[in-house]
Amino acid sequence: MPKIVNLSFKVPEDIHKKLKVISVLSGRTMSEIIIDFVKKQKVSIPRFDEKPEKTKPIKTAKRKDENPNADEGVIKSEILKHKENGLSLQKIADALQSDGVPSLRGADWRKGTVAGLLKKWERQKETGILKNSEPEK
Repeated sequence: MPKIVNLSFKVPEDIHKKLKVISVLSGRTMSEIIIDFVKKQKVSIPRFDEKPEKTKPIKTAKRKDENPNADEGVIKSEILKHKENGLSLQKIADALQSDGVPSLRGADWRKGTVAGLLKKWERQKETGILKNSEPEK
């Protein structure tokens, strides 16, 4: 005996009429016709008796105000000073780490963090949006 499935969903009226005609002509129920269509089209229909897959929580980026000890003005002046002295991004990150300059998010300094801040300040300079009151060099 075939398994009984409850297919309770809304079908547009024009499609419903076509399904009725096909059902009468083929001698099959509308549910059988829909099931065959779904199988042939390989459409997945979620089952309500199955538990949904557990997903990992989405990690959100830390906000820069999570580290109250960080001062973007101090960070900017230190980075620009080291950059003017010709240090690489990695050497700037190492210097900031060894000098104990706190990062905006409270993490260790990395060359990508330094590069990101330099890009951010360059964009701010181009658009005329400056977050701190320090004069540009």
